[in-house]
Amino acid sequence: MKDAAFNLNLLGEISDLIQEINSKSTEVDRLVNVKSRQAINSSAKKLLEVERYLINIEPKVDDINSRVNKDLSLTSFQPNLAKPLNTSRDELSGAIKDLSDKINSAKRSLVFQRRIFDFDEKTEDQQHDITTALAFVSAVDIGDDHEQIEKLKNRWQVFLTDLPQLVNRVDASLVEGQDLSNDLEILTNCRPSDLQPTRSKEEIFGLTIKEMATQPQSTYPFCNDESVKTGLDQVRAQIECLARDKGLLQEQVRLVQGRIDHTADISRFSTLGKVPLPLGLGTFVAH
Repeated sequence: MKDAAFNLNLLGEISDLIQEINSKSTEVDRLVNVKSRQAINSSAKKLLEVERYLINIEPKVDDINSRVNKDLSLTSFQPNLAKPLNTSRDELSGAIKDLSDKINSAKRSLVFQRRIFDFDEKTEDQQHDITTALAFVSAVDIGDDHEQIEKLKNRWQVFLTDLPQLVNRVDASLVEGQDLSNDLEILTNCRPSDLQPTRSKEEIFGLTIKEMATQPQSTYPFCNDESVKTGLDQVRAQIECLARDKGLLQEQVRLVQGRIDHTADISRFSTLGKVPLPLGLGTFVAH
């Protein structure tokens, strides 16, 4: 009777621990459901706390396994308790593995959700800047009034001075987008063998892209082929759109510069005509 009561208590202890671990798994499910860039930092911090919890219960799990092994080896152990004890131990191991897998998947998910949020924000800023610049270029009217021509000349020179800053920012965003596209492609099953990660380690959890690529598939964002492909298509579309808008602005600037260079009153634009035309885009500040 004493042995039976002891082992029933052990079964209860295992059951309580399984329930506790499963509640942590549910918490991880919530942590990857982020709606903003700011929420990712909070989720990452809480995820690390869950990981520490998993590490901290290792001695307790080892003790339980030791006690189970000891009880199973005793000749006085009641056979009717052997099966539920073994089953409970297997369930405990399964719960631990499930939580560990979820933690690893959540890390990968948060890493790429953050990069997507960052790239989205940057491309939105760049396209706003390009739209503002295009509006300015489209509104350029050379006209015949000398005073207005001088004002236009000054504003155009300021615009051309600011244009290289815009080009640098847009080009940097395009490079970042290509890097993100490259790393997302590595996560897919059908990736080129010669494709190399663009970052040695991610700054949030210190994982490499290839470490994340070898993790089991899960339902979390960017943790299964379908989700990764959706993100990859989105990033590529943003890159294409940003590059197209950049080219459009370049062409419009060339057209306006050509009109200025060939105006009937060349003398009024002689100074302006000597300003070299930048070939790219960057941060445009409206004046």
